[in-house]
Amino acid sequence: MISKQKAFKFSMLAAAVGFTSSAFAFDSLTVFGDSLSDTGNNGRWTWNSSQNKLYDEQLADHYGLTLTPSREGGSNYAAGGGTAVPALNPADNTQSQVQRYLSQTGGRADGNGLYIHWIGGNDLAAAATQPALAQGIAANSAANAAAQVGALLDAGAGLVVVPNVPNIGATPTLMELVLSAGLGAAATPAIQAAYASLDAAQTPDLASRQQAIHQALQAAAAVVSTNPLIQQGVAAQLIAAYDQAVQQASLLTTFYNSAEDQALLQHGGNIARADINGVFQEILANPQAFGLTNTAGMACPPGVAATDCTSSTPGFNAAQDYLFADHFHPSPQVHSIIAQYIESIIVAPVQVTRLNQGTQAMVRGSRATLDSRYQQLRQGNNAAGSLGVFGGYSGGYQRYSGSSETGDGKGNTNNLTVGLDYQWNENVVLGGLIAGSLDNQRPDDNYRYDTRGFQARSLASFARARPG
Repeated sequence: MISKQKAFKFSMLAAAVGFTSSAFAFDSLTVFGDSLSDTGNNGRWTWNSSQNKLYDEQLADHYGLTLTPSREGGSNYAAGGGTAVPALNPADNTQSQVQRYLSQTGGRADGNGLYIHWIGGNDLAAAATQPALAQGIAANSAANAAAQVGALLDAGAGLVVVPNVPNIGATPTLMELVLSAGLGAAATPAIQAAYASLDAAQTPDLASRQQAIHQALQAAAAVVSTNPLIQQGVAAQLIAAYDQAVQQASLLTTFYNSAEDQALLQHGGNIARADINGVFQEILANPQAFGLTNTAGMACPPGVAATDCTSSTPGFNAAQDYLFADHFHPSPQVHSIIAQYIESIIVAPVQVTRLNQGTQAMVRGSRATLDSRYQQLRQGNNAAGSLGVFGGYSGGYQRYSGSSETGDGKGNTNNLTVGLDYQWNENVVLGGLIAGSLDNQRPDDNYRYDTRGFQARSLASFARARPG
């Protein structure tokens, strides 16, 4: 069986924790998180944000819902700079967001609602600046994030989508941190030089990406001194520091995501764990499959946050299709990828149930041929010891709609059945058949599958005429 997702180049990377989904008519969408999900409480972190919708707004549109910031009376509580715990950001954290939401609803969540709880990036950024305490900070944030999801489920939330955190070691901000720590007062012009190199590079794979970053660090080192030997020495130190920081940040991200995975397992209810980190790894490995050309630099000029960045901002780079808008936030194109991915894991359980359409068509075709043969045998008068050959073809085009089992699409079926039977005596017929099927199903615009199958069946018929 060949299954294809037309809308996606990436593989299905979702872990479902007790996740079931029957229909997709959600009554509401409620969001908790940080700048990745903030649609206006503290800002909108992608370029041309007044024109480009974030992933959660695209999800709202997909389900026919409205999503506005909580400060405007809406259901999006996410706030830029947010963390999982108040200790890292007393003003904006998901603990306060969830508590505020439940206090406004009398402690009850919407059983027919869709919830998103996405947090952890800023927690990891804070942890990375304190290496000795990093793992403890990450563990505490992960435990609290999972507890907040549990509170929503305990309050009756219908489905909670919990994306994991993409690798902070892959963000441009890590290069800035390394340059700031290593160069001190010379960091600002060095960062400018590094981005000038990085933003111009094309990174079609992981190897070219690493090479582009190393070249950017060499460009930064060239700002420090005009002496080639000093430049080489500084560049070597920066590259070594960067590679080490990437490794540590990657390990910290994996630790946080794994810790939250384990904590989420302790809670019952509908949780869809979206592997955004896995999606980002696929983008880094093969960006061209996603329509991107640069996964290391950024479109917005250095020092300009995505929420303040437009395509008319001086220094904005429109020459390439970037993974990142600024040093920490994804581009509008990546927000669309995230939205489509989350849509896919929500619909996946029902799409799996649609995979039986091809096998059902093959069974129907062979059964119709066999029924026809039985009718012939009952009406005929075959002599004992005679052989019979039979067969049949069935096919057709079908449109279907209005059912979560079949979807709202179309299908083509082609089934060929060939059989042989033997008249053992006047009462008994023995035989068998083989059937082949070629089935093309298109349950919806973004999902299709082809079924090719074979079936073998034996048959026996016993008939005895009653006297009189």
